[in-house]
Amino acid sequence: MKTRLRVGRRLLVVVAVPLIALGVLTAVFVSGQREQRSLALNDRALVRAFADAGRAQAALRAEQVLSASFMASGDPATADQLAGARSTTDEAFARSTAGLAAVHVEDPDGSVARLSARYRAMVSELPNVRSLVENTGQDDAVDRLEDFATRADIATEMSTSLAGATSPAIDLSAGLVLDQTMAANGSRFAYAVLVSAPGEVDKVAQDRFEVAGERLDALNLTSRTTPADAAERAILNRARHTEAVRHADGLMQALDSKAPADERPTDSAKLGSDAVAAIMAFDTAQTEVLDLALNASAVRVAEATDTTWMVVAIAAAGLVLTALVAWGVKRSLDNPGIVPPKINDLGPAGADAWINLARRNQGLLDRQIRYLDSLESTEQDPDQLERLFHLDHLATRMRRNEASMLLLAGVEPCRQRSRSVLLTDVVRAAIGEVEDYQRLDLGEMAKANVRGSAAADLTHLLSELMENSTRHSSPETTVEVAGRTTPDGGYAVTLTDDGPGMDAELMSEVNERLASPPEVGPSMGSGPSLGFLVVAALAARHRISVRLLPGRAGGVIAAVALPMHLVEPIAAPEGGPGPNASPKNAEAHPVVPGQSLPVRGHGAALRAEVGR
Repeated sequence: MKTRLRVGRRLLVVVAVPLIALGVLTAVFVSGQREQRSLALNDRALVRAFADAGRAQAALRAEQVLSASFMASGDPATADQLAGARSTTDEAFARSTAGLAAVHVEDPDGSVARLSARYRAMVSELPNVRSLVENTGQDDAVDRLEDFATRADIATEMSTSLAGATSPAIDLSAGLVLDQTMAANGSRFAYAVLVSAPGEVDKVAQDRFEVAGERLDALNLTSRTTPADAAERAILNRARHTEAVRHADGLMQALDSKAPADERPTDSAKLGSDAVAAIMAFDTAQTEVLDLALNASAVRVAEATDTTWMVVAIAAAGLVLTALVAWGVKRSLDNPGIVPPKINDLGPAGADAWINLARRNQGLLDRQIRYLDSLESTEQDPDQLERLFHLDHLATRMRRNEASMLLLAGVEPCRQRSRSVLLTDVVRAAIGEVEDYQRLDLGEMAKANVRGSAAADLTHLLSELMENSTRHSSPETTVEVAGRTTPDGGYAVTLTDDGPGMDAELMSEVNERLASPPEVGPSMGSGPSLGFLVVAALAARHRISVRLLPGRAGGVIAAVALPMHLVEPIAAPEGGPGPNASPKNAEAHPVVPGQSLPVRGHGAALRAEVGR
């Protein structure tokens, strides 16, 4: 515990360690946020690729229907429509294949690469299929539709692969249902065109038409149980009830084999045009659903970017301001020719400058801690939450160091609570400001309140003693914290460590300094550690007695005695709760001796309770 370092250098060491650790953890956290941003960007690319594949699927199905109409009727008007549909299909697949290059998909077995190769090969084979359509009449039209169906199945497989590659934050289930519904409708409409052609009904076409209808019925049933939010559900329902889809459904029912023959539509060219309109209605609905997913991924990208810059900015400001204040204090303490003045001796301008700089740093740290609290409350990733806890803990320790510097400079605290606080909450908050807080075990604690005006300072005092106990004892041991009321109406808190202990001369020197804190100045350099000077100043402010005692089996006991005027015992008379047994005095986390303290997840509430 004894050191030859001057206080100024000790101050730099105390500040430098959490500053360096904060910088490292900030870098780790920023790296995690960059990973989240990269994931969100890839999700956005996957959604766009899925949308492009869906439009290509719709264009191919529309071309399939018009090809069936052309083969069944040979109508010149249909030929013009078909030429336009082929151009649309080519443009859609060109966008789709280009979009696939912008996405990253995990592919350990190479299946995605093989699917991409099949997809591109399918696109390159379309001219051959179209050439066959040009030379096919009604009798062999079913074979040509099968050629289209084979290629459309590859497009559906690609859409399914893209939907499955997104992160859990993006759910494309509704879009996939629309894609598959559009594909099934396209197949059904194409065969319907052949069934409606004049002459004897093609039995194979009729069978394929009815199989496609059964497939569509199954998809409609699946869509009712597909995960979808209210907006997606509304889009799905609206698509099924558009005029084009309802009209096409009526025509499909009239073409059923059980429907009266005289009610069957016979104008295959007109039926083809109506079917294409229904396909485009589903394509429009899919675009609306995917726009929602694109907006969600864009929000995630913006949030990850904003969070990264916010953390970097706050950490950088904290680093710079804390370093400047520490450097200024260190310079004044290390220069033997300058007696460090108190704030009140600097004059109005000097005092204001010092206070504003220090308070500004405290304000930035408070904002950083509040921001980290809000991030912790919404973070679901355990690894990210672990990093946030480390950042929160370091920022809290930095704020304690900042408060120590202001205390040694003679600045009075500007924040005091008026309402009393449970002593167990004060102890918990103090533990949350210690580096090795996991090594602190809470033993028996008699229930009592401490006056709100002393809660923050008592938290600071205890955290300094806890830091000293954990730092100067073996990492494998624990430090026991216990509390009891005293006969004079006060309260005693003890911290017992299993360290190597202190020699009698040094313990006497420390106790003398704790009882009579020295003036701030160069003479502090040969005294006890900076932490004890802070403890002494805080104790003197509230007439608290702090003494170090030798432990029974080695180690040191730090005994903190609170005077009666700071303590409010909690009475629990028979027959019901006492006047102090209100919700404000109830413990949210009961104290179990020897149990680890619930510092994580409750830091914000404890800090607010004690005014830290």
